[in-house]
Amino acid sequence: MNTKKYFFDIRKLTGVLVFLLLSFASCKDDSQLGMPSRKGSPPPPPSLVGVVNMSGAAIINFSVPANDDIIGVVATYDINGVERSVKASVFENKLKVEGFGRAADFKVYLKSFDRYRNESEPIEVTVSPLTPPVHLIFGSLEVLPTFNGLRVIWENAEQNNIIVSVSAKDELGEWYNLENFYSNSKEGRGLVRGLPTDSITVSVSIRDRWDNYSDVLITKLLPWYDEPLDRTKFKEVTRLPGDGDYMASPRTPSQIWTPVTGEPGLPGVDAAYHSSTIGIGYCVTFDMGQVAILSTYKWYDRLGSTNNFVFTHNNLRRYTIYGSMDLTLEMQASGSLDLWTKLYEAVAFRPSGGGIGAPNTSDDLAYAAEGDFHEMPPGTPPVRYIRILFQENWSNGTLAQIRAIRFRGQIQK
Repeated sequence: MNTKKYFFDIRKLTGVLVFLLLSFASCKDDSQLGMPSRKGSPPPPPSLVGVVNMSGAAIINFSVPANDDIIGVVATYDINGVERSVKASVFENKLKVEGFGRAADFKVYLKSFDRYRNESEPIEVTVSPLTPPVHLIFGSLEVLPTFNGLRVIWENAEQNNIIVSVSAKDELGEWYNLENFYSNSKEGRGLVRGLPTDSITVSVSIRDRWDNYSDVLITKLLPWYDEPLDRTKFKEVTRLPGDGDYMASPRTPSQIWTPVTGEPGLPGVDAAYHSSTIGIGYCVTFDMGQVAILSTYKWYDRLGSTNNFVFTHNNLRRYTIYGSMDLTLEMQASGSLDLWTKLYEAVAFRPSGGGIGAPNTSDDLAYAAEGDFHEMPPGTPPVRYIRILFQENWSNGTLAQIRAIRFRGQIQK
């Protein structure tokens, strides 16, 4: 073996490898492979075009220099000690900054950014938002007494997301929370029930999602007293024109208020008043035997022996309740609803939100067993006679059934 030649070949091979490595490194330096670096020269800043101030917010119109790499503008500003940021595309040329808790001057900083995430130097913009929504909504707040509780009413024209908090004072003068209402409705409504019918001091305030708070409305009110109506005084009346026929006992109108023998509360799950007239659009009429300002009621549907009638069959989905102090000869002769006072247009509540034919959820079944709760509108007049117009049932059918109705109100002695 020629040892000298062997060492020469090794040295030659090593030289070739070194040359290739150096050549590769040189090529790597001379031309970029893959995505360019994210770091580089910052883009030029945007220019302010104008500011449109709004309630608790402002729209900033901007322009950016001609630069193919700039893809957007970011605004940063402070809300209650928290830095907020909003981005907008260069194709929009505007962005909205919001969440300001008072009408004042605020600093906003605009920066353009490019596709490599490089940001420009900021420009300072002064915005002067108008009165914030929490204060505008607060100005519309009303707190009113209702039966066994209170009602809170407010207007939210821009449909902002807000929280209306209601608190009360305890015996020691300490505030405790009664209820929070989360809403973005234009006409907000909140109901607190279950309060004693004693004078109570309550406070109401509004908060938005940026933790801006309104002032606090403190008021003293007296919830109205109500009680269950005495069902032993209820009775049937001779059917009026427009009243539907009904099946024989135990499907007569008296089933609406009479529990089964030995039961103190509700009739059995399969008991019910049941019409026999074909065609929705007729009524059932009865005498409560007492004059009352109705406050609330619970409507109980016929459940069926295996819950097979829940939100289906002939249970009512839509109906209207009418009332009257008297049942005159003219009313008995004509049967016209024009001679009655419309008290309440009802749509049955279904927790699942399902429509006709939808399967029941466990919440649907539980709610039906508990009864469908309704509150009569404020200003409901005192009445003695009740007339219910059947408008739609849960099967798009032509019959109607009612397991029971339990009214509460102020009985006029």
